[in-house]
Parts: sequence; structure tokens; C-alpha cells
Amino acid sequence: MKTEKRLDALEGQTDKLGKIVSTPPRSPRPSLVQSTTVPSPSGVTLEPSGSTFNLFSNTLIENNDLQLENLDNLPRLVHRNRAFHQSSNKVSIKHNQGTKIFKLLRFNLFHVFLRWQTKWSLLVLLSLWILAILFFALLYVVYDNIKPEQTCGLSAENQPIYFAGAFAFSLQTCTTVGYTLPNGTNAFFEPRCSGLQVIIFIQMIWSMLFNAFWITFLYNRVGRSETRATQIVYSSKALVSLVDDQVRFQIRLFDCDARHPVVEAHVRLYCVMKRRPVPRPLRLLQPNDQLGGTLFLSFPTVVCHNIDMYSLLHPPRETMLMKPNGLVLRQVDGATGNRDDVCCPVCGESFRTFERWATHVRLLQIIEENEDYPIDGTHRALDMSELEAQPGVAKPIADLEQLKEHFRRNVSEILCLVEGIDPMQSGSFQALQSYRFEDIVWERYSQFSPCLSLEKQFIPSTAENKIFSVDLDRFHDIIPDPEAANAAANAAKEDMAAHLEAAEKEKMPMSGSSGSRNRYRRLKTLSNRTSDSLFTPKLTTSQQDNNTKVAKTLANGGIETV
Repeated sequence: MKTEKRLDALEGQTDKLGKIVSTPPRSPRPSLVQSTTVPSPSGVTLEPSGSTFNLFSNTLIENNDLQLENLDNLPRLVHRNRAFHQSSNKVSIKHNQGTKIFKLLRFNLFHVFLRWQTKWSLLVLLSLWILAILFFALLYVVYDNIKPEQTCGLSAENQPIYFAGAFAFSLQTCTTVGYTLPNGTNAFFEPRCSGLQVIIFIQMIWSMLFNAFWITFLYNRVGRSETRATQIVYSSKALVSLVDDQVRFQIRLFDCDARHPVVEAHVRLYCVMKRRPVPRPLRLLQPNDQLGGTLFLSFPTVVCHNIDMYSLLHPPRETMLMKPNGLVLRQVDGATGNRDDVCCPVCGESFRTFERWATHVRLLQIIEENEDYPIDGTHRALDMSELEAQPGVAKPIADLEQLKEHFRRNVSEILCLVEGIDPMQSGSFQALQSYRFEDIVWERYSQFSPCLSLEKQFIPSTAENKIFSVDLDRFHDIIPDPEAANAAANAAKEDMAAHLEAAEKEKMPMSGSSGSRNRYRRLKTLSNRTSDSLFTPKLTTSQQDNNTKVAKTLANGGIETV
């Protein structure tokens, strides 16, 4: 079918030379053995591979520098090569032009030079300074040898200056020490020594400019704000877990210099797919990216991304959602009423969620059935029970194993980028971190370990005797979440009871208006888990005993423990 449609599209079109494109006669679907070539209007030959056509010829694919067959093993963009599982805030990428690009970089030589390593940049500046002193020393020797009978204070009368004396005079001129002329005379101020005055004037101008550049370079190199990024600590592992019936990708951040908060700190997430190695954005739920994704890094902060049906981390599915049309969307925006997510294929009316569209269809089905509407072309033709039974149509996938396999096969890397302004230097900086498949923990009911506590400490400037303390030994830890597991077990029991009740009602006969009706409850959207607290829990003996019984409770509810 795809072959026939493409052949129909080619008929009657002309190529660049104005010739009519002729299509071969219709034939059965080409096999793997037999293959034909079809010219396209753009002059590119379409080569079939199985039942589909390749838009590029074999020569183009063979000469492609990307080496598409090796994209399954993409390297890291951001290497985690520093202590505490942190990165060096550098992107591992280069271009193939080398020194040819110098014609473009010459317009920004200062920043190019500023990016060099400190040892090399200081060596280059020191070498340039020494060469300049030697150059002007040579000029003094040449000038004095031109007219040896003319005394200008560089040497004794009728004696040329030696290079050692010229070097010493060039050094004192460059450093503006002022040890007078080598011969100890005031001939420098005489009109006959104007050439010497010009040389000294040029050296002084160069010395002032070089000193200004040297001071500016040292200040920008030593006090650059990008080194502030090393104090932004990322969790060594990312966590994928189930929170309020929604699978979330989570990482934790903290600023070690918590006493001086970063100004305008905000965070972004990017996903690099194996088959399309271009960083593409991931929408954030916490902090809300619609509000700028701002952070307060003085406290340990968890960054969350919902793996909904719009997410790149979710396997592609045939859903009832509207097409994104190139936009990066969030499914939660439809649930909160910010936009419509589902469009009715019968009447064209749009709805915010699948559940609201299903309610709309059921209501109109009753009305159309009472008014004897035909089935074809009306809401009566829609089988809602079949649609709701299909996985991934009404709700995103909650099976972590399926999401894990999709990530392993298709996702190369997830980049986290924190941007902020250093309050001392007022300079912007970026802190980068990378998470690959081996850096992610897939646990259904888990959370980051609480690492915030209170310690007794006397602060002279205040009357408080307690202070917040962050335990970085716990910062990377991931622990089970018994409250979420118990909530899931209770929800599973309620669902089972609801199904049994619905089955009993279906067996009961319906009699006029006295028949039973289905009752719908509003879903609980807020989380009241005590584990949402950031503080390190102090469990009592009864709570510890209760945690040991979580596995038994889950087993009774038919849920496996993690």
C-alpha cells in the first residue's frame, strides 16, 4: 500500500529537466530479492528496502560521517569525571575544521584565549612579554650603532652599547622602575636624541596596554563565574518511581554554598535519542517550567518530569490525544484545564482529558439511542469499553519494565542543566550533569532519602540555637517508600471491590427508573504522604515494626515488593 501511494504521488510530476516522471507498471509488493528504483521529482532515486523506500541512495548512506549503524553506542556528551559523581561542566564535542575556522574565531580571540588552560595561557603571556623586551633591547642596540659618535646616554662616548646593557634598559623601561639611563646622563632630553625618545615612547605604550590586558586576563581567569557551578551537587543516580499513580523521572540538586543563594536559578532537562542524537527538551512538573523552572538551591530540591504520553521517555502509542504538531506538551496541562487534549472524532468537540470525553460519549449515546439515531456516523458507533481496555489509550504506561526497555533501546542520555547568577561576581554560570541507563534506579515505590535535619548551634548574630543541616552522606541514597506502597495496596483493594460491586450490579435486573446507576468519584490529586518531608525521619519502634510488615501487606494485595 505504501509503495502504491508513493507511485500515485509521482505520476504526472516533472523533474528538474522538465521531463515527465514515468512510473513502472503496478506489481505486487516487492520482495527482499527483487528491487526496483524509482526517480523522484527532486532528482533523488528512491530505492526500495523490503516494502518501503529509502529517500537516500546507498552511496549517500555509505559516505555518511555519522555512521548510522553505530548510533546504538553513543558516547556521553557530559562526562562525570569529578569527585562526588559530578561532571566537569564541559560538553564533549568538537568540529572537523581545526585551524581553518580561525578566520571566524579571530573576531573573538579574547574569549578563545580565555578558554585555554591556565598554565598554557600564562606561559604564552610570559613568553610574549619576554620577547617584547628582547625586541626593544635589539632596537636600542641598532639605534646606538647607527650613530656611535652621538651620545644619548645609552653608552659611553664613541662606544656602542652591548646587548646586556640594552636588555637591562629595556627591562627597566617596560617595568617603569626608573633607574635612569645606563650612562647616567640627561642626553635623553636633548633634541638630538628624538629617535631614542620615539622608541621609548612606543615601548611605554605597549607596556601599558599589555599590563592592562594582563590584569584583565588574570581577573577574568581566576574570578570567572563558571567555576561557581562546581558547588551545585547532583544526585549520583536518577530515580524513576510511581508517585500519585504517575511515573516520574526524578533527580536531586543542592548548592553547597547554601548561605549565599544563587540568583535566578532555574533548571532544564534534555533528552538525547539514539536514532536522533539532538538534545530535545523534556517538560518539568517540579519546578513548573511554565513559571521558569526556578529553584531555591539552598535546600535539597527534587526535579521531576512526568513520563506521560507526550514524553520522549514514553514508548510511542496510538492514543486519543491531539497531535503535538512540533510542540513539547505535558499531559498534566490538560488535566488541570490549561488546554484540551482529546478531540471527539464524531462531533469534533475537544475535551481536556480522556475521561471527560468518555463521559461526553456515554451521555450522547443514551440521547441518540432514545431518539433512534443510526449507529453509523454517530456516537453510538464508539465502543468505549474497548477503548478503555487498550493499554496506553486513556492513561500512560505504569509498567516500569516496559519503560525501562524503551529507555535502554532508544534513549542515549539525559542532560540536566542548571543556570544561575553568582551573587558575588554577578556572572552567569551553568552546571551540567548526565544520566544514562546505568545511572538510573527503576523502583516502583522508592524515594530519595531525607537528608535534612536540625542541629543545635549557637549563632552570635541571632538568638536561635538551632540550624538546618544537610547530610550529604544521605544525599545520594534511595530508600523504599512504605507509605506509597501501602497506598497502592489500598487502592488495589478498592479497585477490586469496585469491580466486584460492578459485576454484582450487572447481574441484577434493571426495572424502569429504579435501576441502579454508576456513581463516579472524583480522583484524589493531592499527596498526603509523610515521606514527602525533607527531614530525616526518626522512626519509633512501632514504625520500624510496621515497615517490616509492608512486604506482607503488599503480598496480600497482589503487589510485588521492590
